[in-house]
Amino acid sequence: MAKTLLLMRHAKSDWSVAGRSDWERPLNKRGERDAPRMGRLIEEEGLVPDHVLCSDAKRAFRTAELAAEAFHFEEELDATHALYLADSPDFLSVLRELDSSIKTVLLVAHNPGTEYFIEALTGAAVDVPTATLAHIKLHCDTWSALTATGDYELVQIWRPKEL
Repeated sequence: MAKTLLLMRHAKSDWSVAGRSDWERPLNKRGERDAPRMGRLIEEEGLVPDHVLCSDAKRAFRTAELAAEAFHFEEELDATHALYLADSPDFLSVLRELDSSIKTVLLVAHNPGTEYFIEALTGAAVDVPTATLAHIKLHCDTWSALTATGDYELVQIWRPKEL
């Protein structure tokens, strides 16, 4: 049975407070608005995930939290430092550890890794502004079989400014 990956870049972050580390940056007002919008879109599209993975950076975790609240996700979010500023091998490593019973996963992370991973999986070079959501159909029965071969299907990409 095919797997579904919802890959989302964190929503817009706040750069206004000096002295805050990159990892500690929160969302700004636009980010706080866009993250739940994308969560509602996930629900409207019938793509509510079985599992939510995210970077443990403040802005990525908050994006995942707001989106998950909007699609009424009741499980605990799976936050990991392995997805903070991750590249394609990091994404693959984290996803390959998922249990095969999980059919759909939402993964919230950062750029440029998100763009690179979409291209590695699908062969499509796409622009991924903040809070953008990509729906990727994976033709594999287990997460452990996932590879970066460029032959998976980019079904849809949604950017908040285009909604």
